[in-house]
Amino acid sequence: MPLTIHTTGITFMTSGRTMFSRIVLILSLWLAANLSADDNTLMMNKENQLQQLLLPYKNIKTIKLSYNEKRFSLFLKKPKEYKGLIEYTRPDIFIKQMLSPERKKYIINKQQLLIYNKDVTQTLSLDDYPQLKQIKALFSALLQGNASELTRYYQYTISPMSKVADNNRQYRLILKSAVTDPFTQENPTMSQHIEIIFQDDAIKKIIMYGPGGERTEMQLTTLLLEKDKATAEVP
Repeated sequence: MPLTIHTTGITFMTSGRTMFSRIVLILSLWLAANLSADDNTLMMNKENQLQQLLLPYKNIKTIKLSYNEKRFSLFLKKPKEYKGLIEYTRPDIFIKQMLSPERKKYIINKQQLLIYNKDVTQTLSLDDYPQLKQIKALFSALLQGNASELTRYYQYTISPMSKVADNNRQYRLILKSAVTDPFTQENPTMSQHIEIIFQDDAIKKIIMYGPGGERTEMQLTTLLLEKDKATAEVP
């Protein structure tokens, strides 16, 4: 009598394992795809947020701002205060004019810095001052509304702030240098960062935190904003 081997159960178990493996594989691929999509969506949302913050400064030909600046240091009993004007003209001219407590003018034209102090004029190259060059790149990116240029030099986070009077929208942009400190050859710590406060589609305040508790606060008011197709006077 021929020997009969019943394989139905084994076949069922084998096919069951194969089916289970396929389901696990499909689920894994689906989860990976969705997680990747979520990561990309979060990244896109973050980039869109930055672009939206900088949008009011797109296509600017000229902008003029008044500033009130305070410099804090552990070596000072009270902060030093400065007042003046900042002007930017596309593509690459910055003028910072100090009006108080003394009169002084700084002009950056491309990579050259001119300092006018009474009867003395100094000419410097930004290539010799990497930190100053990076700050210039910061203001260029901000006042050109150029998010991609900003992220070349800085890592960033954006967070909404509590509502202020008249329900004006207020956001905090925190920047940390993405490049190595040219003097120490180290990455800056989180204590060395920049906070920029946006309120009602305008930059209102810039705070620069340095090492050892040093910081500079600059309050800004837009006086004139001229774009390619329209000019807006701000009272």
